[in-house]
Amino acid sequence: MLKVGLNLESVGTKTTQLASLVYTLVKFELIRRDAYSRWRKYLNEVGLRLQGLISYMNVLYDDDQLIYSLKSYYYKSVTPDYDKLALLREANELLETLKEKVEKMKLLSEFQVQSIRNIVPPQT
Repeated sequence: MLKVGLNLESVGTKTTQLASLVYTLVKFELIRRDAYSRWRKYLNEVGLRLQGLISYMNVLYDDDQLIYSLKSYYYKSVTPDYDKLALLREANELLETLKEKVEKMKLLSEFQVQSIRNIVPPQT
């Protein structure tokens, strides 16, 4: 009898990777809004717990499709009888989407925002 085994990453590992990317996006957005210093305590309390990070993302982002996909993945991942292989495929798709978003945020953060001052001409 021949047994074939698959070497799969665990769902927990993928969930941690997803949480790390969501954390990065939330942190970038808070920094962009100059609100990170006020939110840092709350962000640190949530840590890499995906459910809490999705809640913060829901407040900060308008990407309803991505937020829905993340919520759907999260609830499937905590369902014991859900097909783990299908869940890993879904996680890989979400990872690619999040990596693209992080890269876009990194690119945007490279541009410095110039402050505009009112220049008063010298009075003669």
